[in-house]
Amino acid sequence: MLKVIPKEEIVKQFNKDLGINNLELNPQWLKFIRYCEKIGFGELQKVQIQNGIPISAEKATKKVKFT
Repeated sequence: MLKVIPKEEIVKQFNKDLGINNLELNPQWLKFIRYCEKIGFGELQKVQIQNGIPISAEKATKKVKFT
């Protein structure tokens, strides 16, 4: 089962990894992260990034296994 990590934990770990004490994620990054959580499983084939911020995902698909 996919574990949902609260925003605060993501920011905390991100800050720790970068050695930064206080950093807020851009709202577009939060939307991207929440979208990834929402789809659960699948594949993002192309993600457009401008100035370090996600702008769009061109195509998202889900893979279905019949095993």
